[in-house]
Amino acid sequence: DDRRLSSSGRWVFMDIGAAFFDGDCLVVDMIRHFGCAAGDHGASVLVMAFEPLKENFEALVSHLTESLDSASLAACVQVHRVAVGNRTGQTSIFGRGRLASAVYHDLRRNDMDDAIPTEVAMVSVDDVFIEEDLEHIDILKIDTEGNDWNVIDGARDVIEGGLVGSVIVEYGGFWSRHTWEVSNLASVPRQQEELMWPNLKGVVQWFWERGYEGYFMGTRQLIPIYGQFWHDWYEVCRAPHHVMYRGIFGWCWFDVVFVRASSDLGRRL
Repeated sequence: DDRRLSSSGRWVFMDIGAAFFDGDCLVVDMIRHFGCAAGDHGASVLVMAFEPLKENFEALVSHLTESLDSASLAACVQVHRVAVGNRTGQTSIFGRGRLASAVYHDLRRNDMDDAIPTEVAMVSVDDVFIEEDLEHIDILKIDTEGNDWNVIDGARDVIEGGLVGSVIVEYGGFWSRHTWEVSNLASVPRQQEELMWPNLKGVVQWFWERGYEGYFMGTRQLIPIYGQFWHDWYEVCRAPHHVMYRGIFGWCWFDVVFVRASSDLGRRL
């Protein structure tokens, strides 16, 4: 099957920030799309979901139990109540619900200051890869309300080793204090070269240097933003209220996919 990266025949999807909200659950979507056939050599699909907050985790487990048959759930899905970051250890999650974040105070957010911080266990993708004896990750999806770069940083070994087929990241106003302030506090937009890390241009370049091509996704066609295709206008969160982006009404939330250029999918693109 050309969807897979290794001879093991197992398709691996890792969902970082897998909470179930508004009827949207990628774990269920992936199992329904790719199926879950368990044979002599184990399941053909492995979906690993990570969600650290108790309420979010329990809602996800409840939805999975209602949506998938018990055989598929047991054979093909792992659900971990743990945060994912750039190391293995402990961290604090601030806020509640879908907007809770490990980088809440780094951004100087104040929208949920009344929420009590939650101490949770944290792992890195690189450590999970070793502990679970994985050979590859076909899709690594990251949606962590601003903690996305830390997750990428904790997956350096597998990314640089070409062991990840595609990385899907939510690019948004929570990426840095600069993008948070301009999106939510009406601060003056900074020039591209003044943006603090992480910023989209820098992350796209980081992946490009490691053999991954970046695209905006979410429309019927992917929009290339790597290498010669990059333009500073793609740094939408730098100035989301600009007339250039009038269709987004000041909101900066986009999905970006980084595809390993040497993979089958990369060659097709």
